[in-house]
Amino acid sequence: TGSPLDLYDRPANRFVAGCIGTPTMNFFDVNLSRKDGRARLDGGGIAMRAPAWLESHARADEPLLLGVRPQALAPAADASSADLRIAVDVVEYLGTESHVVGHLVGAASHTDNEADARAAQRVSVIVPGDAKPLLHHVLPLTADVDAVHVFAAGSGLSLRT
Repeated sequence: TGSPLDLYDRPANRFVAGCIGTPTMNFFDVNLSRKDGRARLDGGGIAMRAPAWLESHARADEPLLLGVRPQALAPAADASSADLRIAVDVVEYLGTESHVVGHLVGAASHTDNEADARAAQRVSVIVPGDAKPLLHHVLPLTADVDAVHVFAAGSGLSLRT
């Protein structure tokens, strides 16, 4: 329960997070790991710094569900600084912004059907309207680590209190 903005900013679980917002939140299966003394979220094409608050809420190698709103993703300055990469399938140019839908590059598919694999790895992002043509290109993205949500993989409950 709460105001619409509270539910949007601090959803209690995956269900609520996935119901509020347009385009809907992106979800990724990840694990918490450590590299060079820093907490990271890794898995299925995702490799990014973990939010600082997560270290006190999760164990290393615990399966987690990362939630990232399309508005919290942005084109990376270069491929080496990207948290994830998507192959762009659809671009909807809307003037001041463009809605981009693609599929995660580097994620292992659990199906032989390419359409099912793309749907399972679907990623939505909103980019500036003056972005160069993106259709059928690989787009490196960074996530705003302060705006990500992390849920327990089993229960779907938010780990951020």
